[in-house]
Amino acid sequence: QEINFVTGNTVDVRSSGIRDKNFLDNEKNIPLNFIPKVYFSERIDEVGINSSSMYLQNITENRKVSTTLTLSEDRKAISLTPDEPLKAGNYRYRVYVNYCNTGLVDYSGNNLASCTYGEFYTADDADVAAPVIVSSNVNEGMIDLAVNTPFKFNFDEPLDVSCLANATITLSDGVNTYEVDASLTNSRRTLLLKSSENLAASTDYSLVVEGLCDYVGLAADT
Repeated sequence: QEINFVTGNTVDVRSSGIRDKNFLDNEKNIPLNFIPKVYFSERIDEVGINSSSMYLQNITENRKVSTTLTLSEDRKAISLTPDEPLKAGNYRYRVYVNYCNTGLVDYSGNNLASCTYGEFYTADDADVAAPVIVSSNVNEGMIDLAVNTPFKFNFDEPLDVSCLANATITLSDGVNTYEVDASLTNSRRTLLLKSSENLAASTDYSLVVEGLCDYVGLAADT
């Protein structure tokens, strides 16, 4: 078998680290059909992914939850799909990541520079409803908007960070398209969009946002 690849121009001696999670620490009301996911700063070697290096613990019942571990296509994220439904009613769960130094390494063999965990608490039901906008500071047909206005959209539930990273966000005056910085605030319930430059005065613009989703992957109605 022949394998072709291209090298970079650096030597990797730095340990990888956790970049983000698809839940906030100690977050409440996590739906019962939620799949925890952890994002890393570098590609992770699949040989170190096992039930010792990364696992889900039911803290309320003091027991380990059997999960299926899946490495993302870009190898920078690992999801933990529970083999049983999460327990309803404010059950406390903890995701352990390389606790402690139990095998997760990057492509160069550097041990993951984390010995950590994240916790969340369950809701009473699964999430079957797509997220919707409940308020915003810009609406269809609005006029006299300040040229430096950041756009804010408030949703009825938290949004997923990975969907935001892959979302399509287009701000255009019909001729030019403007770069937009997107982030989640207010416990990930508010989408904040900022243009890279002030907009032109007395000009018509359109803003299109596609690809957002909630914690269980339901597409947002934008």
